[in-house]
Amino acid sequence: MTFTPSQLNSQQHFLIVGFGVTGQAVARFLSSKNTHYSIIDDKNLSGGLWLNGEKLQTETGAAVETKFTAAIVSPGIPPEHAALLWCQKNQIPLIGETELAAHFLTGKLIGVTGTNGKSTTVKLIDALLTGAGISTGLKGNIGDPLITAVSEPAKDWYVIEESSYQTEQIQSMHHRIAVCLNVTDDHFDRYPNLATYAAAKAKILSNMTEADTFIFNADDPSCLKMSWTTSAQKYPYSLVNQAPLGAFVRGYDLILNLQGQEINFPLSECALKGLHNFENMMAALLTVCQIKSDTAAIAAYRSVLRTFKGLPHRVEKIHEENGVTYYDDSKGTNVGSVVMALASFSGNVLLIAGGKDKLGDYAPLKGLVQNKVKTLILLGEAKERMHAALGDQTHTVLVSDMREAVSLAKCHAKPGDTVLLSPACSSFDQYLNYHERGLDFQRWAKES
Repeated sequence: MTFTPSQLNSQQHFLIVGFGVTGQAVARFLSSKNTHYSIIDDKNLSGGLWLNGEKLQTETGAAVETKFTAAIVSPGIPPEHAALLWCQKNQIPLIGETELAAHFLTGKLIGVTGTNGKSTTVKLIDALLTGAGISTGLKGNIGDPLITAVSEPAKDWYVIEESSYQTEQIQSMHHRIAVCLNVTDDHFDRYPNLATYAAAKAKILSNMTEADTFIFNADDPSCLKMSWTTSAQKYPYSLVNQAPLGAFVRGYDLILNLQGQEINFPLSECALKGLHNFENMMAALLTVCQIKSDTAAIAAYRSVLRTFKGLPHRVEKIHEENGVTYYDDSKGTNVGSVVMALASFSGNVLLIAGGKDKLGDYAPLKGLVQNKVKTLILLGEAKERMHAALGDQTHTVLVSDMREAVSLAKCHAKPGDTVLLSPACSSFDQYLNYHERGLDFQRWAKES
């Protein structure tokens, strides 16, 4: 069942499914339109689903008196969740928050998806466009839900960070520019395999035409397969190959080829470092150059790149003591991100990893751990499975918490070594989020 929003009116009654940040933003939007809504949520001490404070009998799917126009679903709710099954039994059409918002925005949409690098890339796209004098709104997974833009002054372009949870809800939402950075093992608590996960991300290409643009990582097999399915113009980027159209790295320069126009961005002048950030910069620059690429815009982009330092907890240098350097990559919550982090170092790494297991395959880390990691320090819920997968590749130690992990790293580190927190796991076994985990690592790293 699908639903296409029309002009909202007081005769309509929506059901908001999930009442976190997104659900609350949707409620504010509907209130501003004098449209009725009810709330269904399952975060209650006594369990079960609750509609406006009354427990629902989800087993029978009993109908309620109100005939809902549609249910607006928060991205964190999986398709098999009891709330959505209840909606389907009651024949309530489902719509995602970004889908709803897109119907009420006049600006063009830039959607960025991928397993790793989304936040840095959308933040950089927004900074580049702003530097070139183009009005933008930065929304989505990075901060405010897209629906908040409807009540704000209109922008020419909206830069949206979109997780697979959001792209899988797309019905008629139309992106003028779509970007896929990479697709690596992640969220296997929601998707049964990589193909299903990639298919969810590929829905960002829905409704795109020959007049639109798809920018993708040509080094990533899933991104490459996505490019075969769309009629949009294609601009690949690569760290290893030079294409006649797109972006690549040549020597110490980042090169853009745009319909016969070659643009050079010296990497030595860029504040962002690391292979993963070279990919993010290529994706961002290809995006903004679809919008504006005259001489003044290119100069503005170069100026932004000189000062843009990225976001916290993403291979962030946080401390140096006794010749040992400490890097916080707490946002490295999956195997793919740790691969890119380790690839940015020449060796002599003491790697702190582990956390809440996301059930991915740790095998892609074997070669890097064997060749670059002198000591592997594992903690958290996933440490035993990680030890079984990687423990024979290098000297490996299991610890109970971050304090013990950093203390052990300090004991083993020699001048010239790097201590890197890059967990390959989520933080929810011992922390509220990756930010809290990163701050804890920084605390113990800086303690004398």
